[in-house]
Amino acid sequence: MAWKMTVDVVPQGGGFVEVQHVFYGESKADAEAVFQRHAEGCEFLGPAIVEGRVSSEFEEIEDDDWPEYEN
Repeated sequence: MAWKMTVDVVPQGGGFVEVQHVFYGESKADAEAVFQRHAEGCEFLGPAIVEGRVSSEFEEIEDDDWPEYEN
């Protein structure tokens, strides 16, 4: 099994989701670590976290549902 972390960013004052990020890992902690690394360098996500405009949820998924990059 693997984990999928979906992170939604909403505009100031609420409304529809502006951006959705999805992070994967072998565990919840792994997915959250990928999220944290991304947030540190993302000019959009970082400020949204500080401003409280982010919600997230975890979902346990089958390994087959973890997207694989094919070159």
